[in-house]
Formats: sequence, structure tokens, C-alpha cells
Amino acid sequence: MEPLDLTTSPPRGPREAMLGLTFMPRTIDKIRAEMPGGTIGPYLNESRGISAFMCRRIGVDMEALRAAVIAAKDDGEVETWLRERSGSTTSSRRTTRRRTRSAHRAVSVVRRGP
Repeated sequence: MEPLDLTTSPPRGPREAMLGLTFMPRTIDKIRAEMPGGTIGPYLNESRGISAFMCRRIGVDMEALRAAVIAAKDDGEVETWLRERSGSTTSSRRTTRRRTRSAHRAVSVVRRGP
């Protein structure tokens, strides 16, 4: 994938989804901005941030996701990588959806505050 310059255009919106995982396309854009030649601008992608929290909730290592994005030619390859890690059984997909909904609710609470 090509690096992104987030000072000239923002990452995809936080409600955009990939495989039902909201925030994943935005996370991918922020990782692309961290690549050599990219610029993350005012955006954060830290170990205590929402992207890392979402990855932990769905059981995907953030560093492994970073490596997959850097190695991928396009979003389709990242999607395939995510699908392989989330399992292909109906039970695994249900678990992933539950974790995603739970992560989405938690992210909403973080944004709104107590």
C-alpha cells in the first residue's frame, strides 16, 4: 500500500467498516500515514488509543496488523488477513461481531466521557 499524508486529506471516518469492524479502515489509514513517506499529521495511533483498544477487543495484535498493512497491496489483502485471523466459522464470526459491538460501545463511552 502507498503511504498517506493525513495533512492533505483525513483518514476514513470512524464509522466506516471492514468485515463489520467499525474503525478498521480509519486504523489502516493511520498505519499507512506512519509508513516511510507518509505523514500522520494531527492524528494519533498509540498503544493507548482507540485503534489499539479496538484491536485488543477483537483479538488482533496491533503490531501484526501494522506489518500486514505495510505488506499489503490493497485493502483487499488486509481484509483477507483479518478474515484469516478472525476465523471462518459462524461461531467465530458471531464472537467477532460481539467483540466489535462491545468495542464500539466502549469507544462511544470514551468519546462522550462519563
